[in-house]
Amino acid sequence: MFKIVNSILLYYYFNVLALIVYPYIVIKSILSKNSTVFFERTAEYLILVFPLIMLFGILCLKYNFMFSAYLLLFYFGGYLFYIFFRQNNIEIDLKNVLILLCFLTIAESLAINTIILPSDLPNWPLNAEDTILYGHTSRGGYQFSSFYYIRPTGFGGNPSITSTLLISILVYLHNAKEDNLFINLVTFGSIILTYSGVGYMFLGIYFLFYFRALIISVFILLTVLIVAEFLSIQKLELSYYQFLIVDILQNVMWVVSNINIYEFVFGQVIPFESPIGGDFYWLYFFQWFGAIGILFYFLLISTNASRINFFPILILVISTIHYHTIFSIPGQMIFGYLLTRNNFTTSKNY
Repeated sequence: MFKIVNSILLYYYFNVLALIVYPYIVIKSILSKNSTVFFERTAEYLILVFPLIMLFGILCLKYNFMFSAYLLLFYFGGYLFYIFFRQNNIEIDLKNVLILLCFLTIAESLAINTIILPSDLPNWPLNAEDTILYGHTSRGGYQFSSFYYIRPTGFGGNPSITSTLLISILVYLHNAKEDNLFINLVTFGSIILTYSGVGYMFLGIYFLFYFRALIISVFILLTVLIVAEFLSIQKLELSYYQFLIVDILQNVMWVVSNINIYEFVFGQVIPFESPIGGDFYWLYFFQWFGAIGILFYFLLISTNASRINFFPILILVISTIHYHTIFSIPGQMIFGYLLTRNNFTTSKNY
């Protein structure tokens, strides 16, 4: 169930895994056993990677080789996973993967709020000193009287990314009729513990449109919203989501109004090679790659979507408006795998 490729889901706990998994999926894609003819296999692989070669060439016209490779791997790593899963016709036991990830999230939440400092974990972004000084509040937790709840970063390296990946897998299992009450409950609990506004939004949508007990779902949502107003829980307040939407739209309008037609098509030449970061990742992606990059993802998703995988993928895409969900390494793996879940027969279990 949990082999080399699956291990990348633990990247934020063990960063060295990236040095193993990326070379593995590239080599394994070329040496796929699905085709018995070497030249046929190689030709198919080259066709699939041709868009990446073109994009890399465009990047090299603007930046140096290493930084161009970094950008390509960050923004298109999910496509490499897609090629790997497609070429090798692999099926992953997502039920067990989801249960494991949920228990990791729950265990982390309990641990950092009771017996250890969050900075003791490799996925926590602050050092011990900063965590003691201001790290608890800077990570968006919640104050319960004299107790401050610290939300877990989780396997996604970010509470919002972790919760989004969990709900995306759950929706896929629901569409494939592979979920059950236990999987639903443990996923609900994990998402609640992440204290993520994005996670709560998708969980609310799941309650309304996917959870089988609709009347109970509506009652729970109304109760939660009423309690949230009395307790001033920011992640459940409508004003929080209004602020995010307005802020995103303002940033989009500012970028669009300050680019020319060439930059609109091919992306901007950023004046400095800064670390990738921020809160509006599709906007950053557009700045780096322009309309060509957006078109690439539109065609990739539209040509691989089905009734089973469309909404799980859509959740990942919407979440990436805010955080780097499909560009995070665990997100790349899940996104790439979901793209291949369009009702074709698989031959391996991983």
